[in-house]
Amino acid sequence: MTCHSGLARPPTTVDINGSLFDLGLDLYIRKYHVLLPIVHLPSFEPQKVGPEELYLMCMLGLTFANTNDSAKIVEHIFPDLKSRRLLWKSLNVTIDIFSKWNPNCLVIWHNICLLLTADRLLLERGAGREGDNKAMTARSTIATWASTAAARRAVLHASQLLKIFSNRRIFSNRRLSDGTGFQSIRALFFAALVLGFYILTYADGSSDTTVEAMADIDWVAVGFEGLEPYRADRGEPIDNSAVNFIRFGGTLSLAGRVYHGGPQDARRILTDFADLLDEIKKYNIGEYSRLLYTLGDTLSRSEVTTP
Repeated sequence: MTCHSGLARPPTTVDINGSLFDLGLDLYIRKYHVLLPIVHLPSFEPQKVGPEELYLMCMLGLTFANTNDSAKIVEHIFPDLKSRRLLWKSLNVTIDIFSKWNPNCLVIWHNICLLLTADRLLLERGAGREGDNKAMTARSTIATWASTAAARRAVLHASQLLKIFSNRRIFSNRRLSDGTGFQSIRALFFAALVLGFYILTYADGSSDTTVEAMADIDWVAVGFEGLEPYRADRGEPIDNSAVNFIRFGGTLSLAGRVYHGGPQDARRILTDFADLLDEIKKYNIGEYSRLLYTLGDTLSRSEVTTP
């Protein structure tokens, strides 16, 4: 694992061996709970601790290792952790000027959030990148992912990417390809896979709740929802449709069109993305749109059993 320093300092890297995290956690427990092993240790379950808290525990433990490697790691990671927290907190300041950002900046931000909530390689494998056999195996794993809060948050980010490109096509006097960077195109393709496979595998059942995923979203209110992999408690419903969708699911709507899930709906959304990509005659990206058309045709003839 390679750790990069925070944005406020010159970039540096430090290699981290996974076993050092185990060592740090062990030293932390021994240092702070050695007098109460019966009370504390049986009740401590790392998988139920938030990633940030667990991360800090490992770093604190490494300070007791008294080795050059551990000292170097802690020296770089603690400032990095502080920078990440400040970066997230700054979102409530920058969120108000989202509408003034270059669309490519918005695309990059949503793409980063997609990378945190969806496995791009798994989705590409499910699309047939490594052959039919691995595609079927991947789709089984994708079906499990689609039932998680992380998947539902990914759906919101993917929908916002669709909104950005759709609005540029409708309201801009320029061609869709003008000012569109290559990374934006890859992000649009990633969003297509997220929405396509989610719609393929999820079932809204008898849900009475419909979320318009292309509506404006208060990301400050959303906060870390869907980014905490070990959170067992879904929380209570609140007066925020995006947060409630991440926590509890519901019927998905995109620009007023309702998607109940299944192969036909998946094909419909993949075709919409492919049409958008076809309008961007740039960077020789025809393979992306052709793959989405082909994937849509393939999925429309298949059935996937949800977990």
